[in-house]
Amino acid sequence: MISICKTKADILLPCINRFSNLPDCTPERGPRIRVSNHGGFTLIELIVVMTLIGIIFFFAVPRIDSSIFTNSSRQVSNWIILHVKSLKSRAVAKQVSYVMEVDMGENRISCFAGPESNMDMLPEINTQINDSGDTQQGDGAKFNESPVDAISEKPKKEEFSLPDRYRIADVLFADGTIQTAGTVDILFYAKGYSDRAIIHVKDDDGNTISYIIEPFLSRALIKDDYVEF
Repeated sequence: MISICKTKADILLPCINRFSNLPDCTPERGPRIRVSNHGGFTLIELIVVMTLIGIIFFFAVPRIDSSIFTNSSRQVSNWIILHVKSLKSRAVAKQVSYVMEVDMGENRISCFAGPESNMDMLPEINTQINDSGDTQQGDGAKFNESPVDAISEKPKKEEFSLPDRYRIADVLFADGTIQTAGTVDILFYAKGYSDRAIIHVKDDDGNTISYIIEPFLSRALIKDDYVEF
C-alpha cells in the first residue's frame, strides 16, 4: 500500500508543479476613473441649443418689428369698425341721421348727429301766464326769447386723428364719385342703412387699407389693398 501511494504522489507532484508555474490570469487593476455627480453640457448639446436660439430670433425679430408698426393700423381699424357699428345702431335707436365726416386736409375722421337731431336739444316749452301778463316758458325765460340759438348749436363731435405715418388717401362712393381732398360726409340714416363708401388709408410705405362701408352691414369690412366697387 505504501509503495502504491508513493507512486501516485510521484505522478501528481509534477502536475501540480506545472499548474503552479502558469502565469497569473487575474486582471490587473488600472487607474481609477472618478465619476463626477455634477451634470454638464456637451459641445454638441451647446451647438444644438445655440442653433435653436438663432432660429427663434430669426423668426421673432421681424414679428416684433412689424407688431410695433401695426399697432397704429390696428388703432385706426378698431376706431372705424366701432363707430360704423355705433352710428348705425344710434341712428335707428334715436331715429335721426348721423354723419361720419372724413377730413382729408386735417387727416381726421369725425362723427356727429345730423342737423335734424338739433331739435332734440330744444328745451320743453311749457307756456304760462305770469302776473304781468307775459307769456313765459316753464324755466322762467320769456317766450319772446326764442330758443333758435339751440338749433344753431353745433352737435358734439367724436373726433379721431390718424397717426403720423397714416393718411386718408380718398373716399370712394358707389356711384363712382371719388373725393381726394377736402371734407366728405358719409351718412347713416334713421331707417338703418348708410351710404355705400370706401375709405382708403395709406401708410408711409405706400401700403393701402380699404375700409368698406356697406349700406346694410353693421360692421365695416377691411381689405389690405386698394379696393373699388
